[in-house]
Amino acid sequence: MTEVLAPVGRAYCYRCMKPRITCLCAHILRVDNRTTVWLLQHPRERFHPIGTARILELGLARFASSIAFHAQRPASSPALAGRAALLYPSADARDLSELAVDERPDVLVVLDGTWHHTHALARDFEFLGRLPRVKLPAGPASRYRIRKEPRHECVSTVEAVVRALALLEPETPGLEGLLEAFEALIDDQLRYVRARAGPRRMKLRKDGPRALPRALGAHFDRAVVLYAEARPESAPPHGLLQLVAQRVADGALFDEVLRGEPPRGLLHMRLSAEDFIDGMALAELGAAFAAFLPERAELLAWNQSTLDALRKSGLATGGTSLKGVWAERIERAPGTLEAALARRGASVAPLAVRGRAAERLAQARTAAELLRASR
Repeated sequence: MTEVLAPVGRAYCYRCMKPRITCLCAHILRVDNRTTVWLLQHPRERFHPIGTARILELGLARFASSIAFHAQRPASSPALAGRAALLYPSADARDLSELAVDERPDVLVVLDGTWHHTHALARDFEFLGRLPRVKLPAGPASRYRIRKEPRHECVSTVEAVVRALALLEPETPGLEGLLEAFEALIDDQLRYVRARAGPRRMKLRKDGPRALPRALGAHFDRAVVLYAEARPESAPPHGLLQLVAQRVADGALFDEVLRGEPPRGLLHMRLSAEDFIDGMALAELGAAFAAFLPERAELLAWNQSTLDALRKSGLATGGTSLKGVWAERIERAPGTLEAALARRGASVAPLAVRGRAAERLAQARTAAELLRASR
């Protein structure tokens, strides 16, 4: 096995993707923003140990992101279905503080990376050139005390987004809390550095990737694999539509749809209008799901969006994103679950639940088994 230069014995939080010693989850509270934030991230930024995009992903109710691979340049994005603007301080950008209410964008596109990287993205992605550009007014210097900004007006991604949203929707509560999480990130990192005695010592790790989270290890017998259909972030109200799950211990299945007006995309989800007419009320669904869960259940889902949908619906908190663990242990950019499994040669049979969730849940269960086998 190839030897990897990395710290030994460090436990990770697979939700915020930070070492557990600097876990941010307790600091991040959900903000019900109206303006969808779409983050276009430079590939080199996604694994930066002190990047701030994850704070936005966990903290904003309306958030989407894409990795800006040049070989897969998007002509557009679903996040750009509304009135979109690019947050970028070019000469033709309008000051956000000067926009009238009816001029404010529904979608704010934000570039994530170093100043050099964001300049390259704005230059190379043609569809960005078609968007009107907006900029932040002059403000205080960045609080980013670890990474040095090239100019006074340059700020971290989370600072830029919070300042922009504060101008676009000043009545939205909780935005300052995202900066508090950012401050906690910086404080924890500096505290960790100061507490470390002597120069940083690195060891050659010969035992493969970091340890699996307990949900895939010692606690796997009480794991529950999940998949949720939910309304898209860019089309409020965002909420749960269908929840399916499988208990690992006995293979039992859970499949319920939330009662309500049938949403758009029934054909895509392979559900019928009757599924929603005959579905459960949220409280009823929550009680049924709680009864389905084993004692001290460990929740597993491929995408963080499923765990977020449960949290926002009040059905559960916490859980492990299998995609995050996969990126840590198997391949850094897994892409879709279907593609990741195909590259591993995995064959998956649908489970006995309704709609496209039959394949999605089976794929998530297979991913969990493959990760468990990677110990």
